[in-house]
Amino acid sequence: MLNAKTTKPPSSCSHQSGDCGPEHRARQLSNSMKIGIIGAGKVGGSLGKLWVRTGHQVLFSSRHPKRLRVLVEEAGPGAYVGDVGDAALFGDVILFSPNFWCVDDALVAAGPLKGRTVIDVTNPVEWNPNGRIVRSLPQSTTAGEELAKKISKCSCR
Repeated sequence: MLNAKTTKPPSSCSHQSGDCGPEHRARQLSNSMKIGIIGAGKVGGSLGKLWVRTGHQVLFSSRHPKRLRVLVEEAGPGAYVGDVGDAALFGDVILFSPNFWCVDDALVAAGPLKGRTVIDVTNPVEWNPNGRIVRSLPQSTTAGEELAKKISKCSCR
């Protein structure tokens, strides 16, 4: 697992000056989550960078972790890179966002995800008769104990 080569603490302060005291930074860190991202493409990479900027620790992973070094540098302090197994072990929360055609391989590489919240943003999706996006695969496809499939609850008209 490689760490980003930055030393500044996360800057997610809502103060206009952006200059927070040590107490505020300590509160931020105490509220941070460890998030493992399985599949750091457009969706995983974008969400991960946002989470790092708000003070969370994020481990980005993909089939090609060496290609993620630039992403980790862009994300800043609190961003790490590793393989899929590292992300599954690292995160209390797992963002499952591999390329759809690689879902089975990603699940095998992740290993058991019991006890973790898994946010599954895999595709493909389809439209149900009510105009909502729904998952095309059964929920049992994901190995997580708790599945947080938020996108399927959005009305997208």
